[in-house]
Amino acid sequence: GWRMRAAFLAGNRVEALTAYLRDLYATRDVDSQVSLLSSIRKVIESLKPDEAKALRSAIIAQPDLLQPYLDYRLYHTETNPAQLTALVAFANEVLAKRPSAELSSGVEARLAEIAYLQGDAKRALVYAERSLKEPKGERADLAVFVRAASLSKLDRRDLSFFERTVARLVHASEGDYRDWTAVEEWVRSIADSLAHYRAPAEALHE
Repeated sequence: GWRMRAAFLAGNRVEALTAYLRDLYATRDVDSQVSLLSSIRKVIESLKPDEAKALRSAIIAQPDLLQPYLDYRLYHTETNPAQLTALVAFANEVLAKRPSAELSSGVEARLAEIAYLQGDAKRALVYAERSLKEPKGERADLAVFVRAASLSKLDRRDLSFFERTVARLVHASEGDYRDWTAVEEWVRSIADSLAHYRAPAEALHE
């Protein structure tokens, strides 16, 4: 809205950005989402180092900003491995300080996947379990896959009582016993689907 644009033009970029993020979280209108994503991208690209630090502090102080921020960074920007590592670390930090912070099942599944690919099976399991608490949540297939893969890699001696119970319930054996032929077919099917899908983020870069 005009207030956010006014804040941005006045140099209050962090204030404008937090308002845009809250609006992104609240709206379900596709056209509004595309407009907000474009505004968020412009503001983030204009942030100075001290403003980036201020944004980090604002998200920690106001954890309702974590969900829209991670959604934007994970699903609407191009991120390299180092940036993904930093995002997971930041999510860990905020959730450690603000355990009540809520994330969507889709964001939690993506964090689980990143943690697993980083070799942190225990953290991946935590995020996968969080994601699967929401019935019929987004990316449930990914969360189930990461949970099973994480359990297969973890040494039972390093697991908590709850995690050992989960491992017994899903009959997870130590070691990596996945059907890699099936995994490769699954990956190819996703790639084929994505080849015909034009993500909103692509439209923003045109």
